Amino acid sequence: TSPRARARLGKWLAAKPGASDAEHREAERLLSQAFEQGEDSALVPLIVLYLQYPQSWPEIDPQQRIDQWRARGLPQA
Repeated sequence: TSPRARARLGKWLAAKPGASDAEHREAERLLSQAFEQGEDSALVPLIVLYLQYPQSWPEIDPQQRIDQWRARGLPQA
């Protein structure tokens, strides 16, 4: 599966009304993989997912992640 396809599916799952926790986790996995493979369009939906559902990722500090991405020169973070 291409990074773009992963990003599109991840975005869809993240925005799906009434999505389950498992769907949110799958969206996070897909968006993370797509971003790591160079699909920059996955970054904002990934951040939004972390901010909207912090209870699903208690180990992740969204602001720290944003700061790290900005330090790497990613203006969309």
